[in-house]
This record gives sequence, structure tokens and C-alpha cells, in this order.
Amino acid sequence: MQRCADLKVCSLDSHDREILIEIRNMRSENIPKGATVIVTPCKTSDGIVIVAVGKEDAYFDRISNDIRNGHIANVFINSQMKYLSYQQKIIANLKKNKELQKIILFLSDKESSPLLTVANQGFNYLVHSLIEIGLSVNVRDETGRSPLSGNR
Repeated sequence: MQRCADLKVCSLDSHDREILIEIRNMRSENIPKGATVIVTPCKTSDGIVIVAVGKEDAYFDRISNDIRNGHIANVFINSQMKYLSYQQKIIANLKKNKELQKIILFLSDKESSPLLTVANQGFNYLVHSLIEIGLSVNVRDETGRSPLSGNR
């Protein structure tokens, strides 16, 4: 019989351990009655976080906190980014939150620009969406390539 969890954290790195500690230290009134957190060691480091549909807002709140706390690169190299639906949800959350947009726009002309990060991974939807939000296409990485350069 397979167990279903509200949050499953797999192959923890130091950042995820901090999050798990925060989850375990949450006051009981902040955790829905019957919520389950399962930590499962993985044979491969795939970094997958499985979130029940009803808990997505809480998950994206955590992603928003990552951006606020300077873990922006982690947000855009997240293994979930390979899924278009996840990319769309990240962008929808960014478009709703002017504070997060301001933080990301601050990096627009820096080598740490999220636009370079997603372009390097070939995430065309995110490239177009971040440009729509206002990130600069003129930013260059350490080798002088722009987000729109070919052969990325």
C-alpha cells in the first residue's frame, strides 16, 4: 500500500534541511490537521519535491521566500523546471507579486540574472516570460553570451 504525503522531501541538501527544520518547528495551528511530511532518502540525487495539489500555494510561498532570502539561483535550477506546468506557475506567482519582480529585476544586468540561468537550460517559455516581466536581454554571462545567443 502506497502512502500519500502532503509534502515529500527527497535527497536533502543543506537548504532543504533548513526547510524541513522549519516545517517540524511550525506551530501546530499552522499545519493542517492530518498533514503528513515524509522524508525519503533517494538513491539518486533528483531533488524531487512532491506537493499535493491543495498545498501548492504553501509550496510557492516557500519558493517566494527563497527568492526573498537570496536563493534565486536555486529557484531557477530546480529540477521541477523541466515541467512546463511548473514554469507557468512560477511565472504566474511572479506576475502577482511586485516585490518578487523587483528582486528579480535587480539581477537583470548581472551574471546571476535568472534570464541567463533559464536560457542555459533551454527553457524557452521562461526566457520569453522573464523578458515580458522586464529582464534585460542585453545581460552577458562570463563568456560574453547573451540569453538569446545560439548554442546554449
